[in-house]
Amino acid sequence: PPPVGQPCVVSGGKCMCGSTDLSEFRGREIRTPADSDGYRYMFRMCEDITTAQLPEGCQPASGIPPLPHPAVVKWKDDQPMDCTMVGSFGPCPGVTCGMTYQPAANGVAVTWQYEYGCYNTFRIFLAKGHQTAPQAAPFNDPHDDYPCYWALHWASLGAFGGNPTLPGADAETHPVASFFLWLLLIFGLYLCAGARHA
Repeated sequence: PPPVGQPCVVSGGKCMCGSTDLSEFRGREIRTPADSDGYRYMFRMCEDITTAQLPEGCQPASGIPPLPHPAVVKWKDDQPMDCTMVGSFGPCPGVTCGMTYQPAANGVAVTWQYEYGCYNTFRIFLAKGHQTAPQAAPFNDPHDDYPCYWALHWASLGAFGGNPTLPGADAETHPVASFFLWLLLIFGLYLCAGARHA
């Protein structure tokens, strides 16, 4: 399977991918535009997609257990029975699945997997921005080594009122504090230079 990173923590009211708090995404059902094959993608960032929200083809049938903790599904509007789960929060008995993260440029990459025939992998590159829904469909490269890998870029980390801390980001210093720090440094250097020539 493709590399995915460290596990996110989704429990006890928390939705943390390392230092990035995604709690502001909780309770939101996100849908993408249709891709070139007519598939749309639905995902929830911090909790399972409910049975009522699932397209018909992903709902449990008689004698078939429900999908284990669905996070991402793809389906066709005109063929609701054509539905596949491509990501799960886990656990998934007997197969690989789960939600992980990796630092990414100006944000964080969140990945879900669900092993079903192949290693279905859905990765969202979350970046700074205020888009309340993805503006483009996920991209799947047919020539990629991982044929069941979809990627999506979404500038949404400020969309829902949150101010998540990004991986590797230091706390921002107030401009006035920065000015006084530089002034103190210059004054210290001046004193050192004066002491040498005294």
